[in-house]
Amino acid sequence: AALAITKRLILQHPEGPIFRNADGEPWTSFAINCSFLRLQAAMGRYEIEISDKAIAAHMKVMQKRRKENGKNPLPNGDLRWQAKKALVDATARKNATKYFLYAFRYSYCTHGLMNGTDPVTMGKLMGHADLTMIYKIYAKIAKDPVFMLSAARKVAR
Repeated sequence: AALAITKRLILQHPEGPIFRNADGEPWTSFAINCSFLRLQAAMGRYEIEISDKAIAAHMKVMQKRRKENGKNPLPNGDLRWQAKKALVDATARKNATKYFLYAFRYSYCTHGLMNGTDPVTMGKLMGHADLTMIYKIYAKIAKDPVFMLSAARKVAR
């Protein structure tokens, strides 16, 4: 599914970048990190129970912050909903797998190199000024015996 989405986005934005917001602007690193936080909270949200006592305590903290920031107090129902959501999200982020942009870049480059993309092309795709980073970070694939055997067989053809 991810590959199909990526291919569709490449066709829509052949000049790049392929990931864009609702206004058609490229994603910023801040927007990507916010998306990862929402994903992390969603993945860790299942079966979380928050006590009424914890919600009430967080409601007091939130109401105090609103007052300090010059905002109007919220009705109890709205405040309770926001307090519970904040506590569930915080707990979910602690419990769930952490996602971060570097992991996607790292996987993209590693898979590209292991699937036969040459280091010069991969470095250009990654936005590196030279190949130092490619050789420094991704040299570990040369320690993979299956990859090295496959590469040797390609050379022998």
